Amino acid sequence: EDGEVYECDPIGTPRQAQSYPALGRFKHEAAAVDLETNTVFMTEDEGHGRFYRFVSHGRVSAINGNQGLDLDNGVLQVLEVEGFESGAYMEDLAAAREIHRVRWVDVQSPDRPQSQVRSDIENSTGQGAPGTRFKGGEGLWMQYWPEGEQQTVSGYEHPLRAVAFFACKGDNRVYALDVDNDLIEVVFDNDQLAAVDEPAFDDVDNLVVSPAGDVVVAEDGDAMRLMVMVPNQPARILLQIPGGGSELTGPAFTPDGSRLYFSSQRAPSGVTGLLPLGRTYELTVPEGFR
Repeated sequence: EDGEVYECDPIGTPRQAQSYPALGRFKHEAAAVDLETNTVFMTEDEGHGRFYRFVSHGRVSAINGNQGLDLDNGVLQVLEVEGFESGAYMEDLAAAREIHRVRWVDVQSPDRPQSQVRSDIENSTGQGAPGTRFKGGEGLWMQYWPEGEQQTVSGYEHPLRAVAFFACKGDNRVYALDVDNDLIEVVFDNDQLAAVDEPAFDDVDNLVVSPAGDVVVAEDGDAMRLMVMVPNQPARILLQIPGGGSELTGPAFTPDGSRLYFSSQRAPSGVTGLLPLGRTYELTVPEGFR
């Protein structure tokens, strides 16, 4: 309700959940961490939302003895695509598919709910609030390339080390952000479905990148499909879960790519058969497809 990020102990010990107001107050959806740059990237589940990053001032000692990010001290920023600043939206799909430069702008009043801050700025100035508009930010995944496998990005300083893929349900797009060179493009939209008779995707949500490099995108709502998307190539449907009215969440591969796990958030439980307690699935990937 307060729009803050909370850290909870995954093994269920009674340690109190800890909030991190410095990560902003907005309708948080997903987060991904790039430790090399001490950065947390975040999506916002709002039709007029933004894409954020929190740049930590450094590292602190964690409970397990490791070094973790200092999530109390840092700078919260919003992404602006060149040519689409101050709340503008990349309406033209052909233009959105092109590679654009981005810059990061410090968030105004990071201690306040950002939807209110945007409204106040728009009402007081008659202009849009900082940040490019992304329609309903959802799933987010950081993909890395190790040294020796990093491609040169023509005309830019850094090789391709890390890309943040994120989905937006409002326009059913998947964006790719080169975090070192500050470049962004749309790498999937419904025009890129391989089968012309395939129903368009609706409410794209969670996503994951397989060990083979394919982007797997989950769909909420009535269809509830998993799609395999190779950037800027025709996408194909991997599977569909019957029933509808739920969300496919948490897709994750084993390191060798032999199994894919995901859940249906509100599916009838296999225990009761009736209560919408959710259900988890395992997909075995044949060796020839890994």
